[in-house]
Amino acid sequence: MYSGLSFLILVALSKISHKKLSRWYAKAFVISLTNLIIFAMLFSVIEVSLRLTENTEIVQRPNPEFVEWQLKKYYQDANALSKSNNSYSPLDEYNLANGELIKSSGDLITINDFDGSFIKIKDGRRVTVGSNGLRQHRVLIFGGSTVFCAEVPDLLTSSSQLQQLILKNNFDFDVLNYGIPGLRIENQFNILKNVNDLGPGDIVVFYDGVNDLIRVFEEGLKRHKNQAPWRQLNDLSFSVEKRSSLFKRLSISGYVDNIGVTNEYLAAGAIQQISDSWLKYDELARELVQKTGADYIHILQPNWLTYKKISKPKSED
Repeated sequence: MYSGLSFLILVALSKISHKKLSRWYAKAFVISLTNLIIFAMLFSVIEVSLRLTENTEIVQRPNPEFVEWQLKKYYQDANALSKSNNSYSPLDEYNLANGELIKSSGDLITINDFDGSFIKIKDGRRVTVGSNGLRQHRVLIFGGSTVFCAEVPDLLTSSSQLQQLILKNNFDFDVLNYGIPGLRIENQFNILKNVNDLGPGDIVVFYDGVNDLIRVFEEGLKRHKNQAPWRQLNDLSFSVEKRSSLFKRLSISGYVDNIGVTNEYLAAGAIQQISDSWLKYDELARELVQKTGADYIHILQPNWLTYKKISKPKSED
């Protein structure tokens, strides 16, 4: 008797619990659906407003770390002149100098001659304004894009500015610009080997370091991005950003790029590899130059490995 009563009570309780559980599920479903609808509405409002902004405004983001060379007067004047003459624009010439004008033959990298209104290249070198090739001594500057200076006209390159200072102070030197965008120290050394008329009174300047770093770090990053799951995450984030202005503003791909990126993604001893290569070609270049009686100066470009925060001086009591 008692067992039968207990069974009936359990059945009754289970029915009540089942009803309560069903009501809880129904309530949770309604709340979730309501939240989803609210989220979709808010997302749609933000997305539409961002797309309208993108279509009607050009957002200028000031960046104190970079100079907007397209806003400079010399660029705008050259751009207007190119339109009136139906010739290459400064940007066209910049892209040519950083691309198809550069040639490689084995270990030797060269740049083709080019007679532009913004950039002139003669005898495989960026033209230095004020250099006539007739002076007794020379300063030969080797480096990458920083030496080539594709963002400015011939008159404003660092080599041309140095030439003006030399002439102003009555020194008898021609400045030769051997810069080519993307050069690394081994490329500079191979070009230097082809300069057959170095002699006493000449000064050879190597200005490099950043491209050597970039090569090793970029190769390591590419390996990192091609490994699972980073490749799939990158593909997904780029796909989402293409479809949504909101997610593009949030820059998900940039965040994904930084996940898991440490020195471990580089090849073993990558930093040592950079250092060894730089010192090796520095020694080879120095030896070659000094054998001719010329002087050699090697300048390491500032970069994130050479940066050191200067400590505040201690106060003296």
